[in-house]
Amino acid sequence: MKTKTIITIILAILVYNANAQDINSLPHFNYGSDTIIYVYISPEPLYLPWGGYGIDITEGNGTNNRWYGKPNTDAIVSQLGDNGGEPYPALVCDTLTAFGYNDWYLPAFEECIKIEGHYEYDWGIPFYEYDVYHLFLWTSNEHASWPEDMAYYWDLGYNGGEVCPYGAYKNQSLDFTCIRREYVSGIATKSADDMFTIESINNNQYLYISMKPQESTTHIEIYDLSGRLIMHKEITPKATEHTEIINTGGFAKSVYIVHVWSGELSKTQKFVVE
Repeated sequence: MKTKTIITIILAILVYNANAQDINSLPHFNYGSDTIIYVYISPEPLYLPWGGYGIDITEGNGTNNRWYGKPNTDAIVSQLGDNGGEPYPALVCDTLTAFGYNDWYLPAFEECIKIEGHYEYDWGIPFYEYDVYHLFLWTSNEHASWPEDMAYYWDLGYNGGEVCPYGAYKNQSLDFTCIRREYVSGIATKSADDMFTIESINNNQYLYISMKPQESTTHIEIYDLSGRLIMHKEITPKATEHTEIINTGGFAKSVYIVHVWSGELSKTQKFVVE
């Protein structure tokens, strides 16, 4: 009887490991028409400080991409490195190899919203801090007003419908998860840097936004540092390269964030009005 029990346990472990190697055994959902997002389920809770308390991430375009966490994760890891031997969420995701893939990253704010929209409690994410109303997850976005000390998190258990990020100090520990994207068409071969060019002209009085031909509507959004939307413009698909000129002369002196996106291609860049 004891031998039979041991064999049963071994077989169960083998079946579990076989399933664990199948990426489709993880929670996943469509993100647009060409992308699948996979959510990593860790055997143990992922619960750490965000890292880099007192440091503003300025590598690349910083952590300003609210729609795609990979460039944010890359910037964080590039600047913080091994963080003096102290692990942090972006590094854990960046160095994770699981289910045969090593392209995991810390999700951005908008991706956390998508996770919430599909989240089910039977996903089995092992949260360290857990109740039925609040499941706090770090995002890869620093706080717009206090980037040195704070970063945004998303309350996965929030069911009031309000789309709002929350800020926590970077040296505070919160849960997090890692995600990856899989592209089911040729869109992955396109680069946002190839498709969009953003230039400030005449002492930042104008933004020149050049766009290669697009198959879908292009959106231009400008935010202030508090995350408030200042301007939103939609550009209908064009068969040839096109340039939009945005007059920022009437903007108050400050730092702004311009976000240009079409389909799954997204580019974010800071600019300063002086």
